Order: sequence, then C-alpha cells, then structure tokens
Amino acid sequence: MNTTHVEHDALAALRAELTIAAGRRIRRRRSLRRTAVLAALIALLLAATAATAALTKFSTGVPAVDELLDVEHPSGGGPVSASRRLIVPEGDHRTNVVAYLTNKGSVCITTADFHRGGARGSSGGCPPLGDVKRRVERHAGMWFSGAIGADERTWNLLIDGAVRSIRTMARGDWIFAMTPPWTPRVRDGRPFRLVVAIDRSNIDVGNDGVQMGEFPRWAYRRPNLRLTYRDGRTRILRGR
Repeated sequence: MNTTHVEHDALAALRAELTIAAGRRIRRRRSLRRTAVLAALIALLLAATAATAALTKFSTGVPAVDELLDVEHPSGGGPVSASRRLIVPEGDHRTNVVAYLTNKGSVCITTADFHRGGARGSSGGCPPLGDVKRRVERHAGMWFSGAIGADERTWNLLIDGAVRSIRTMARGDWIFAMTPPWTPRVRDGRPFRLVVAIDRSNIDVGNDGVQMGEFPRWAYRRPNLRLTYRDGRTRILRGR
C-alpha cells in the first residue's frame, strides 16, 4: 500500500489545508447558527415575559391606588380594567376615586391618596360583576362605600353609562362628580359611570370635635337620586 506524506507533497498538502479550512468554516457556521438560535430563543422568552408582565401588572392610572392595591392585595384580585379617576375633596385634602374590574370578575371602588410618603385609602367592597349589572338594571344604580364627616359626607356608587345628569331633593348641599362611561373588559360588558355624591353642608359639632352620637340621623342617609338618561327618560335610585 502506498502512503503519501503531505509534508513532502505540495499538492496533497494544499488539498489537506483546504479540507481543514473547510472543516473550520463549517464548525464556525454551525456555532454561529447555534448562537443565532439561542439569541432568538432568548428574545422570544423576553417578549413572552414582557407580555405576561403586561397582562398581570395592569395599572389603574393612579399611582396612589396602584400602591395601595400592591400593599393590600384585595380579595377580589388585581385590576384588569379601570374607570377614569375622580379627584374629590376629603376634609383638608383631595383624594382619588377609581372603579376597576379584577381578574376574578369582581368590581371594586377604591379611594386613595399619598400621605407622609405612602399611600392611604380604602376599598368599598368588591361584588361580582354580575351582581353589579343586575343591581343597576333593577334599581338604576348600586351604592358602595361612604364617609361621614362634620364638614362633608361622601358616597360612592355606580350607575348606567347612559345617564346624562343627576339631581336630588335630599337635605344638604349636594354636588356630584361623574366619570365618562366605563365598560369593563369582558364579553357582553355594559358601560357604567362611577359617581361620587358629596354633601358639603356643615354640621356644627362645637369646639370639642366630633363626639359619639353627635351627628344627626339625616347625616347617615344616602340621598334619593333622580337620574336622567340620554334618551330623556328618568329613573329614581333610592338611597335606602
């Protein structure tokens, strides 16, 4: 058998060098392809992570409300859809009121603002969306939480999104703050309006501050509301 030594055969040496170089190029291309595939996979994973974060980290649009929800973790779950905020007076400051749909299908109304570097506020219950829809259809609206003070009383409620204006003949100096129609992001969702009813009349409690049982009974009553719709019809929402 003849054996050819490449170091003594220039042509064979050239062929061998070309073969070795070709092998190096093939390995390099494979390495580059593997790197490209890994980079593509990483990009897809990052995109998926970002998409998941976007779905699970919905913002109500109000930092104070978002921070309060992060701290309290309401039983109804995190928000997935929110109304516009209402900025309303509360004593010597202003506060934000937002209605939102949770990922568990509940509707919540939360009041929050910043105080001494942190969020403070409260939630007015989180009934299921179906209950809210039925209540609004049957009774023209649904009352949520309220706050009673000597200088003002406030009540939060949801009404039909087609309501154009609100009036009341109840005792007090009433004003109403109302959001544009908000439709929760669910199939067959119906529009609502978030409303804050505010009685600005002052109750004289003297100079010793509010004492137990000092508020008159009428201060605890929610007013009957006359709702006028865009088509001209009217309904009465009872304060009960």
